[in-house]
Amino acid sequence: LVDILIPNAEITAGFEQWRVERHSGGALQGIIASETPSTITIRTMAGEETAISRDDILRMEAVELSAMPAGLEGQITVEEMADLIEMLRSPS
Repeated sequence: LVDILIPNAEITAGFEQWRVERHSGGALQGIIASETPSTITIRTMAGEETAISRDDILRMEAVELSAMPAGLEGQITVEEMADLIEMLRSPS
């Protein structure tokens, strides 16, 4: 429940947000979906995945923000909150 109400209090390992700036231009932000010796794949909040060559990475830094949006409890109904809590408690 704390993760929903105060999403930036603690970010679970593997769900850290990363900002990747590219030599070829532009930047992406998301979680690291996968890694190989030559590439990393970033998954954005929209669920899109982009593989980036490590040679194309200009800068990569952790972003101290949770993927869980702040203020979510004020944007959903009590029933939706109950469903969310039930889903989070269920085994994967």
